[in-house]
Amino acid sequence: MGTSRRAHPQHPLPPAQGRALARIDTLFATATSRLPARAWADRTIRPYVPSHYDLGFDRAAPDPAKLPSPAREELAKYQPLLHDWSQSLTTAQTRALITAFVKSGVKTVSDPGWGWGLYFRLPIAHPLTGLGATDSTILRFNQAVPGSDTFDHKYCKY
Repeated sequence: MGTSRRAHPQHPLPPAQGRALARIDTLFATATSRLPARAWADRTIRPYVPSHYDLGFDRAAPDPAKLPSPAREELAKYQPLLHDWSQSLTTAQTRALITAFVKSGVKTVSDPGWGWGLYFRLPIAHPLTGLGATDSTILRFNQAVPGSDTFDHKYCKY
């Protein structure tokens, strides 16, 4: 059984977990040497705000016309782009869209199993029939990192 300095001695870890934690301990043991000294001068903790978010939906594009105002007007700005499964929005665009949803009374829904994100159930233009019959879609906001696999792709990986 593997252990880590963080593990309690009476509770040994499985070998793979012990090795993984040891690699993390090693990685961060020399973190101060990887950044210039000026990076450590200001010790203020600040929240991270990403510059972009990935906006995606599951089965069909949402229909802005079926939403109350101001959500209808705000989502309509992205109507031409909503025919693609996923697109990138700036933080300002994301905030404006989420604010419009909240003002319109559009409620968030719990995670449908896709991982971290903020989710809204929105109406679609034409109900889907068959195995996945539904009259709505899930609109997902995820953090997107420019220059990575999470940015400007049809999926988000974390």
